[in-house]
Amino acid sequence: MDAVSDAFVREIWVQKSAQVGWTEILNNVIGYYVDQDPSPILMVQPTEEVAVDWSRDRLAPMIRDTPCLRGKFSDERTRATANTLRHKTFPGGLLAVAISNSPASLASKPIRIALFDEVDKYPISAKQAGDPLSLGRVRTKTFWNRKILAGSTPTVKGSSRVEKGFETSDQRYYFVPCPHCNEFQRLVWAQVKWSEFGLTPEQAVYQCVHCAASIEENAKADMLARGEWRASKPFNGIAGFHISELYSPWSSWGQMARDFLDKKAFPETLQQWINEALGETWEDSGEKLEPIGLMERRESYTAASIPAGVQLLTVGTDVQDDRLEVFLYGWARMKKPGASSTRCCEAIRGRARSGKSTTISSDAGSGPMTVANSASKRCALTRAVTSPSRSIAIAWRASVFACGLERASRVPDGRAGPRRPARARPGRRCG
Repeated sequence: MDAVSDAFVREIWVQKSAQVGWTEILNNVIGYYVDQDPSPILMVQPTEEVAVDWSRDRLAPMIRDTPCLRGKFSDERTRATANTLRHKTFPGGLLAVAISNSPASLASKPIRIALFDEVDKYPISAKQAGDPLSLGRVRTKTFWNRKILAGSTPTVKGSSRVEKGFETSDQRYYFVPCPHCNEFQRLVWAQVKWSEFGLTPEQAVYQCVHCAASIEENAKADMLARGEWRASKPFNGIAGFHISELYSPWSSWGQMARDFLDKKAFPETLQQWINEALGETWEDSGEKLEPIGLMERRESYTAASIPAGVQLLTVGTDVQDDRLEVFLYGWARMKKPGASSTRCCEAIRGRARSGKSTTISSDAGSGPMTVANSASKRCALTRAVTSPSRSIAIAWRASVFACGLERASRVPDGRAGPRRPARARPGRRCG
């Protein structure tokens, strides 16, 4: 809330766990601007069902039970009012409740205060009109004192909107003091212990990273009251906050430990726990690729590598599960246009051995050709022959297998081993 009223903060991102009070913060922001600084406000929800439920179950009770807000909104149940569940007016401003997949609700009136709830649940595009977040953000451009708030429980690393937004901010974390040594620290899951101290999961404690003392659950409330936000990056007008269930006064470390043990058996449930309890993105280790192996297989190609007469190179890539197949074609201009032959090229087939030179010859006896290859390459070459009916013909082709993307597969004895590489595709005649 302090960042919302800070004139130097134009944008706020909150990467969070579930049920830590984020929606209530958005409600408080709406109440503040309705009562203290009337402005056009936009609230964007993931779906229409969520938008209606929020308006009926969260916003309406706040307006009803807050004296300073109660008289600013007319009763939506009367015929004379212009207020509905998704559009409300008040003196000096309005509140529009938009849906992330509805371009019309995201691109109409200018907005000063834009609030985005659960952005990781938004569709990639609002019915092909573009990113819902960008559509809503554009509506604030006419206000010099605009304010944008966006928050969510994260999902998958690399595709999480809230993760990307948080990384552009000053990345603030909440630091709390140890009740034993009084040193401040950020609460992390790795420090939650139980078996190391001979405890059951329900009795889990937090081990201080400074003095290694065990901190019991009943000390959490005092730690939170004495805590403070600390930025880990320079401030650039965007404030970012990360908070997890470890700080929640409604959940204990013991409950988190039990939930972790119940959900760690399957990747799907473990991902849910990491997203919703720790407020962190999920990264599938099985899909993680390291670029080092591929970089080490780089080779140097110069003009001398291209057969004489080639004037144009084209390349295409076929993505397989365990490799990339790259097809490189060389194109040459034929010398005798106008004759009747329809053959444009002749395939020369062969397979290069690891670290050796392989001699391969054409089916038509057009002469042998020696090809030097590394372990990461198999080649199928084509040599241009007379093709009077065409002015351009294929002169050279190399099929390169980038083997740096090999995955481990299971072998009969249960050990992990490399998958057998696929066979090279033979060259083809074209006419």
